[in-house]
Amino acid sequence: MNSAKLIIMTRYLVLTATLSACGDDGVPSVKDDPLAAQGAGDANAWARLVGVPQGVSNATEVAITVAVTADSSEYRYKIAEAANTSCADDADYGEPAPTTNVIDTNLKKLDDGPLLLCVLVKDQNGNWPLPDAALTATWSKDSSVPLMQLAAEFYTNKPIVFKTAVEDLSPVTLDWEKLSGPGDITFSSTPSGDTVIDADKEGVYEVLVTTTDAFGYSSSKQTRIVFDRKGPRVTGVKIVSAARTNDPAYAIPGGSGEQLRTVPVALPNRVIISFSEDMTDRLQNAVMVNGTAKAYKIIALSYDAAAATATIDFEASAHYFDAMTVLLKGIADRAGNELDGEWNNPKCLGDPAASNFPSGDGKAGGEFKFFFTVANSDPNLDNKTDLSDVAIVKDNFGASNARYAHGDINGTGTVDLTDYSTVGGQVGMDQTCRP
Repeated sequence: MNSAKLIIMTRYLVLTATLSACGDDGVPSVKDDPLAAQGAGDANAWARLVGVPQGVSNATEVAITVAVTADSSEYRYKIAEAANTSCADDADYGEPAPTTNVIDTNLKKLDDGPLLLCVLVKDQNGNWPLPDAALTATWSKDSSVPLMQLAAEFYTNKPIVFKTAVEDLSPVTLDWEKLSGPGDITFSSTPSGDTVIDADKEGVYEVLVTTTDAFGYSSSKQTRIVFDRKGPRVTGVKIVSAARTNDPAYAIPGGSGEQLRTVPVALPNRVIISFSEDMTDRLQNAVMVNGTAKAYKIIALSYDAAAATATIDFEASAHYFDAMTVLLKGIADRAGNELDGEWNNPKCLGDPAASNFPSGDGKAGGEFKFFFTVANSDPNLDNKTDLSDVAIVKDNFGASNARYAHGDINGTGTVDLTDYSTVGGQVGMDQTCRP
């Protein structure tokens, strides 16, 4: 079923469109008509009003007769939104008119909603009654299309429940129609009158909803529903220095021990993680960057929804040689699917196999724990510091616009004495295997 008509019989509806688990109640309360009990004043029992609209009316012009059972020649009246007028207030009553004239009023300038008509009728003795003894009549004007508020897009991994989504003074119907999408879509109604929408295939569905009130006024809105039941995955990890431009961002490879090869970046302190789809904003408390002996403080975290990438800046030192770990857990995509993050890390640089991108086992749920190696003394990138590294610094000594692989360990752009002493002081360090 790719279309459905649902009837809403309540009179006053609050328009919302919310996403909740199927079966969740929370229908807005129905308000009674605040003027339903008002009637004619007893002091004017010998006069009555004929032709008053009843209940809810879409009339924008009325012709109401002041019928009297005794001699009377004139009346005065006023009509306005009920919330803005009082019959007992003498203001705004019009000039006297003969009772042979009907109350011929154009209501177009009045807002939709409850209206109040107040009529003062001169009695047979020529006396005007006090305003609080006026004849009164009430009804509700409904001459506008139903108001509908609906978000442009929804993401869900389960049937989506739309709360009653129309505001109008008369009963309305909701017509749902699938415009496009990869599968069949069903529309059903809960006992409380909410609309449940589900699809048999994942993907993007364009849906049109049209609401029509008892007088034929209608309005339509289109929304996009994305049914997504797969967990998001990590598709790549890059390392770069937030303070340098000479060394480009390094994309860490997966699939083997090459994942552990020393990152060719001086002062690496930024991790860029790419995802298979847009994530929620739960990253703030779900990211950790750890070393062998300490957890590195996260100093900045940003997220680019369009690119589905998280950028994590962490504290760093120019003097460290460390086996690093980045950990993601507890995050989800916009449909609520938990990260599919399982990852098998290599133990040593020479390992022939490890997980490859994207992460995960095909099921939502699972933390992403990823190893990489940073060093301040390994320009030849073999995960250890020896005389060959010292030789690189010596051969490039004094070079400008240099990179880490040229021996610029401290990130100044020049291979200098600090680089030479740093590398020389680390000879013997070895990170070919994780500790």
